Amino acid sequence: MCGFVGMISKTDVSGEIHLALQAIQHRGQDSAGIATMSADGRQFFLRHGLGTVAQGLLQKDLDILKGPGGVGHVRYPTIGQGTLEDAQPFFYRQPGVLMAHNGNVTNYRELQDSLASRSIHLLSHCDVEPALCEFADALMAARPANHTLEDAIDALRKIHQRVKGSYSVVTTLMLDGIPTLIVLRDPNGIRPAIVGQRHDGAWLATSESVALDVLDFEHSFTPNQGEAVFLRAGQAPIRRQLESGCSAPCIFEHIYFARPDSIIDGKTVYEQRMGFGRALGERIRAKGIVADVVV
Repeated sequence: MCGFVGMISKTDVSGEIHLALQAIQHRGQDSAGIATMSADGRQFFLRHGLGTVAQGLLQKDLDILKGPGGVGHVRYPTIGQGTLEDAQPFFYRQPGVLMAHNGNVTNYRELQDSLASRSIHLLSHCDVEPALCEFADALMAARPANHTLEDAIDALRKIHQRVKGSYSVVTTLMLDGIPTLIVLRDPNGIRPAIVGQRHDGAWLATSESVALDVLDFEHSFTPNQGEAVFLRAGQAPIRRQLESGCSAPCIFEHIYFARPDSIIDGKTVYEQRMGFGRALGERIRAKGIVADVVV
């Protein structure tokens, strides 16, 4: 369980990403990080810290994190250690990509060996890094620079083909010469993602709707399983269905992970938990059991 935020705007985003991460702090307290990209895509800024958002990312860090596009992350480790080396987001120099995710990649070792055979070596034990390397390697195989949206679609298909497990990914890079935020869900839609838009043309993608609320974003849509969404400030979203398996969202989002006031499938998590309790209570009653409390 982790939490991510991705934002694309016309102004610097680090301060707002910092605030949005605090709204999903319950999803991970081991480390926090924010990475941003300049408007021309030539500069990237990255800061990580151990502990909570308030502990790991200070005002002096936000002052350095310039740019109208970026991603943020709060981490609860599912693989690797709780060290700074494993803290997200991650950056890949060629062609210049930032990435964070929530999920659990099950073929990490296989990906590590495959990348090593291409002389691409991992610097961490975090399972988003091989996904980032696969994406960047596919982009560079398409062309050395000036990557297009179609290049990215082909590269994202490589992620679906090679990366196994559960994942929702946000990534920031230049496509068609425009700062672009990408949201990608695994073919079964196991891990959550929601997208929101604000009146000033900014877009936000995050693990839970509560991160949208604190920044006055309207809830726009939930990406489908196996879908890639391309977001650019002031423009309509570009949605591409890359692959689709059987929808299998994680039930623990409803009963444990998500904040009670988050909205999933049109209802608050609190309402759904109360509904589960009522349904369980009816089953217990049907068995003739007299109970004081149902949890």
